[in-house]
Amino acid sequence: MILSTCLGKLRSCGSRTISIDQKTSDALAERLKVLGEKYAKQFPERTEEIRSLWGKVSGGECDRDALDALYRVVHGLAGSGATFGFPKVSETAKQCECVLLDGIDSGQLELDVVKPQIDSVLAALEQQP
Repeated sequence: MILSTCLGKLRSCGSRTISIDQKTSDALAERLKVLGEKYAKQFPERTEEIRSLWGKVSGGECDRDALDALYRVVHGLAGSGATFGFPKVSETAKQCECVLLDGIDSGQLELDVVKPQIDSVLAALEQQP
């Protein structure tokens, strides 16, 4: 699915058409597979990072540095998950990102609203191989 999306974008680059032979297509598919596997190996670290930052954010007095760091981690997952073959990670992270950003912008982070979003992101990360 990722390969066909990438190849579709390559083939319809502006008004030009780019031809990709089977060997190149296979090489791209293999490279994307390797990158996806490498990306997935970071999930346990990201999971722990999110848990730690959420603990700092939700633990009484909100730690603004931790909130900013949590937003950056979630934002990164929102933007990169689907690229590497993990659309559920991107989807849940985007939803969480929106809730976090609303809280950051308003200066009022509603923990009971953010918590289920954090849980969804963690579940998506933990469900991956």
